[in-house]
Amino acid sequence: MGSVVHAGTVLAPASRVGIHCIAVPDGAGGALITADIETARTAIAQADFFGHSFGLERLDQEQLHLEASARLRAEVAAWTDLAL
Repeated sequence: MGSVVHAGTVLAPASRVGIHCIAVPDGAGGALITADIETARTAIAQADFFGHSFGLERLDQEQLHLEASARLRAEVAAWTDLAL
């Protein structure tokens, strides 16, 4: 694994995310950069990825997964194979 910058994370100019580190929203408009996966998971849960990315309300995890997957499948089904 290299490094991961989670969707919705705002990195300060010249920020660096190290090898095996994850950058996630810190809840105050900045970023938490950590190699501690549990700390990152806690921050990601508070960042409301599904609400931010898909406009979904905080449902249980299974419902969030099903709804997000359905929306992604619908988006892909609407794609055409035309060159941009």
